[in-house]
Amino acid sequence: MAETEEAMQLIRDTLPADAPLNDRSGEPFACKLEGGEGEFFTGLWDIEMPAGFDGQAYIDALPGELGDDFTIETNVIDVSFPVIRLRPSAAPDVLIDVTTNAEDEAPFVSIRAISRCGVPEP
Repeated sequence: MAETEEAMQLIRDTLPADAPLNDRSGEPFACKLEGGEGEFFTGLWDIEMPAGFDGQAYIDALPGELGDDFTIETNVIDVSFPVIRLRPSAAPDVLIDVTTNAEDEAPFVSIRAISRCGVPEP
């Protein structure tokens, strides 16, 4: 869970610090590991953005902002709103989708992440 939230925070840090964040993450889910039980985490952060925010421009600029900390996944479903799928270089088993609002919605950035199945944190 920690590596997932750390990666999410790197993306959050590209946005204004005063933009309100709504953490809708849930509790970790159970999964099977070789030799025992594990957990995986699904994180969901919605960040409200000010009027006039250009979501497409943000998504387009995000890889440059993040540099070598992330790689871009190209297997993204075609949707009607801006989206980019990323993997953190330090935790390549973590998958993160960053989306923004469609043109007719209030401005926001949504960071959705799913971790690998791992040993539960104490």
